[in-house]
Amino acid sequence: MAMANNAFAINLYKQIKADSKHEDANIFFSPFGLYTAASLLYEGARGDTASQIRDVFGFEPDDDARHKLMSNASSSINRNDPDATLVTANALWLDKQFVPHTTYVDIARDTYNADVDSLDFYNEPKNSAQRINDWASEKTKGKITEIISEKTIKHLSAILNNAIYFKGTWASQFDPAETHKREFWITPANSVTADFMRVTSTFDRTYYPNPLTSGTMLDDVLVLRMPYVGDRLSMLIFLPSERDGIHDLEDAISARDISMLQTHMYAEEVTVILPKFETKTSYELDDSLSNLGMVDAFDRGAANFSGMVDLAKLPGNLYVERASQSAFVKVNEEGTEAAAVTTFEMRVISEPLQFIADHPFVFAIQDDESGAILFMGRLSNPTM
Repeated sequence: MAMANNAFAINLYKQIKADSKHEDANIFFSPFGLYTAASLLYEGARGDTASQIRDVFGFEPDDDARHKLMSNASSSINRNDPDATLVTANALWLDKQFVPHTTYVDIARDTYNADVDSLDFYNEPKNSAQRINDWASEKTKGKITEIISEKTIKHLSAILNNAIYFKGTWASQFDPAETHKREFWITPANSVTADFMRVTSTFDRTYYPNPLTSGTMLDDVLVLRMPYVGDRLSMLIFLPSERDGIHDLEDAISARDISMLQTHMYAEEVTVILPKFETKTSYELDDSLSNLGMVDAFDRGAANFSGMVDLAKLPGNLYVERASQSAFVKVNEEGTEAAAVTTFEMRVISEPLQFIADHPFVFAIQDDESGAILFMGRLSNPTM
C-alpha cells in the first residue's frame, strides 16, 4: 500500500508541476489524504470507472484484502502517540434525497471509520455547508476552515472527505537565537531574503555525489532525513547540488528512487541551514486525475457508481463533479504542522431537456436592457 501511495504521490506531483499555474509556485499536498478519499470513492465504482481509479491509485483489487489494508493504515495513523499528533478522518455527507446502498454505508463506517450524515443540501445549503466546514476545521485544528460553499452544495448529492493533520517536534530542535537572514535563490540569478534556521546534529544522509545514481540526474542530489521526536516520523529533503537543479530532479525522481536512496543513508554530524516557511495551497484535481487515467468518474455519461447507489432509482447518472484538496504546512524552529482536506463532490444529473423546434413557432428579437421587442415574426416553413 505504501509503495502504491508513493508511486501515486510522484505521479500527482508531476501533474501539479506541469500545470502552468503551479510551475514556479510552492507545491504542497497530501497524497495519502487523496489516496484514502479515492479509496472510499472506489468502493462505490464499478466497470471501467472502477478499473481506471484502481489503476491510477494502485489499489488492491481484492475487496477483503483492501479493506484490511485500509483499516490497518487508519489504525496505525490514529494510534495514541505521546510524541506527535497524527490523525486522519473520513466523512460521507449525503443529501437527504440521496439514498445509497446500505452495504456502501457499512463499508464507509466499518472500514474507513467515516462519519456519515444526511443533510438537506438544497433547502438548507447554509447549514449544510457550515456543518461540513466545521468538520474540516475541527479535524485540522482550525488550519483549513472552508472546503464547500453554500452556493456549490445546493446542486450536489454526496460529498466524500478525508482530513489529515500532523504536528511534530524536531528531535534536534533549532535554536531560535541562531535564526538569521540570508538569501534564498529562486533561480541562479534571482534571490529573496528569508529567515533561516540553523542546527548541528547527527542526521541520516546519502553520499554526495551518490554512486548509486552515478550518471543520472539524481547523481548530485543530497538527501537528508530529519526525524521528529519519537523517531516514528521524519522529513526527507532532496536538495539538488545546483541552484537550477530542481526541474531536473522533479523530472527524474520516482517512488523507487525514494525507496532506494533511503536504504543507503548513513548517520553523520551535519550542520543544517533550513528556511522557515509557511504556505497554504488549494488544488482543483479534475484535470490532474483525468490525465493520470481516471477519466470516466468525471464523465456524467460514462461514470458508473452503481456500487454506491441504485442508479435505476435516480433521475440521472451519478458522477464526480469536482475533486479538490486544500493543504497547509508550517515549518519553524520547534517542528512542523501540516494539514490537508480532500473533497470529492458528487452529483446526480439527468440528460438535458430537449427543445426541438420542429413545427411552426413565433419568435422575437428584443433589447434585453429595456425589454423592447425590436423584431417579431413566425416561422411557418424554414425552406420558404
